[in-house]
Amino acid sequence: MIDPVTLELEPLRPEHYATWKIDLDYDVGATCPKWLQLLEDFFSDQTAEDRRTNINLLQELTAWTVNTKPKSLRKALVLLGPSDSGKSNV
Repeated sequence: MIDPVTLELEPLRPEHYATWKIDLDYDVGATCPKWLQLLEDFFSDQTAEDRRTNINLLQELTAWTVNTKPKSLRKALVLLGPSDSGKSNV
């Protein structure tokens, strides 16, 4: 099991509520070039500074989904805007 906060490996325990596992070698130095390219492409119409800000925000929002905080302390994302403005793409 990988602790999402510390990124340290720990043995699988009953309190993890995992019903299955994948046998693999975890590489802490691995990168996600396809994910990063997707983000760059998604925000390609923006300035470099705005693109970096939005990519950082989206990655932080994604990290919230694996957060270990109690449910009452988790955050939500509400996308509000006119139709055809990209909300469903995010």
